[in-house]
Amino acid sequence: MHNSELHHSPENSPVDRPILPVEAHSPHTPSVRKLAGIPLSIATALSAVVLVASSATAWWTWQTITAQRIEDATAETEVVIPTQPAAPPIIQEPVVEAAPQTPSDATVVPQETSVQVYWLKDTGTGFELSTEAISVAASEDPEMLLEGAFRQLLAGPSSTDEVASTIPNTTALGSVEVKPDGVHVDLSGEFTLGGGSASMMGRLGQVVYTATTLDASAPVWITIDGEPLEYLGGEGIIVNQPMTRAEFDQDFSL
Repeated sequence: MHNSELHHSPENSPVDRPILPVEAHSPHTPSVRKLAGIPLSIATALSAVVLVASSATAWWTWQTITAQRIEDATAETEVVIPTQPAAPPIIQEPVVEAAPQTPSDATVVPQETSVQVYWLKDTGTGFELSTEAISVAASEDPEMLLEGAFRQLLAGPSSTDEVASTIPNTTALGSVEVKPDGVHVDLSGEFTLGGGSASMMGRLGQVVYTATTLDASAPVWITIDGEPLEYLGGEGIIVNQPMTRAEFDQDFSL
């Protein structure tokens, strides 16, 4: 075929043949075939969409991987701080008031003490004063001790087998006082009733000796219903005031 024929062939005319863009791919690849019939502006827009979609997918994938790496790094570098055991609660001890101290055995105050009471003992030919220790309520007040002794004296001895009292059992104690001039004893009028001279002297001795149980040398003052005792009994035994143990022993013989 001649060259002139080629140039003038309608099939090979450059005017009627569409000009295709130069592609690196073969005209027979799927992408080229799909784009071959699409106008250039539409193809460009589609390419931009594909590019944007690809970029978004890549960005999301990068963010996911980065976040995962941060989480892994955080998990690896996380410092575990041991928890301290909770401190035990502070318990406020109740205030306990101290119990009152009781005296030790060495300092226990006795509840009772002993005093001497005097009875009369029959000797066969007369009487003699016989002493008996009795218990009374403990006290530092001598008047309280003497009062306890006289109440026992006026009540009489617990046994009359060996000792007796010539003081009438109806005699009452008015008072017992310890003063600078001696011991003052006040008795009821029954003290002067009944009995002979031996009985009167015996009861007088009982009062004088019992009144001086705390102080053997103390003088004794005796009153009957508040009046000084001057005479005792029908025979009129003279009673000197005050009277000590020594004076009684000198003036009266039992």
